[in-house]
Amino acid sequence: MFSELAVGRIADLMALESIDQRLFDYAARFKGKRRESFLASRILLLLLLKKVYPQLEQLPKMLLMQYGKPYFSDFKCYFNLTHSASSAIAYISDVSPCAVDLEFLKPRYNFDGLKNKVLGPGEWPYFNAVAENVQLETFTALWTIRECVLKLSGRGLGGLSQIEIDLAQKSMRCPDNQSALIHCVRFDDYLEGKPSFCSYSEPLGESTHSPEEELVGQESGSACLPQEPFSQGHRGFWQFKAGELEAFEQPRAVMCLRLNAD
Repeated sequence: MFSELAVGRIADLMALESIDQRLFDYAARFKGKRRESFLASRILLLLLLKKVYPQLEQLPKMLLMQYGKPYFSDFKCYFNLTHSASSAIAYISDVSPCAVDLEFLKPRYNFDGLKNKVLGPGEWPYFNAVAENVQLETFTALWTIRECVLKLSGRGLGGLSQIEIDLAQKSMRCPDNQSALIHCVRFDDYLEGKPSFCSYSEPLGESTHSPEEELVGQESGSACLPQEPFSQGHRGFWQFKAGELEAFEQPRAVMCLRLNAD
């Protein structure tokens, strides 16, 4: 079993024009940053797959699930992609569907209103215990966790209101989703020192795909949040540097929540 996660700067990944010409041909229909993020995340995905499958020369064929989440149609490996600002992340697993989300710390318009809209009863006691000057970091960590869960389900932001988080119990619930562990880590050390959070799922159990349609195309602000050790298992972390993937140590953990773990 394996789970591998890689991060890289979009500009650096875009320099690998010879890696899979099909990607560049397909991405020609996109413009500007949309084209760059599309290409960079898939280039990173291919590089990561080649760490496990060295014989692979191009990305396997992809299909879309009902709500637009891509998957490999004839290749037994699960994956998920994310990007934020100047960076992209690819995450793969051979166990079950997986998800990842990346967010850089940034000002939020009408932050008070956003907190009231997003946070639930099981989060406010912990959130209120955080110093005001680090509440934005705490909120960003919790937001990546939500995004990760929604991407795991494949439903998108339409299911945001159905997520229930109980930080006291280190648990969360989301209908129509598999059981999993959701890890949130700090990525500052690997993204030019910029405050950032990454949440990813730990696959548990077996799962299968259902074809839908062809793919065209303070020290740490969250120090007060409940922390747990990473589970033991084969997981690799990689950073794209100087034209190749280099291994790095596990990022700093912020928290780990159990999803639908009855």
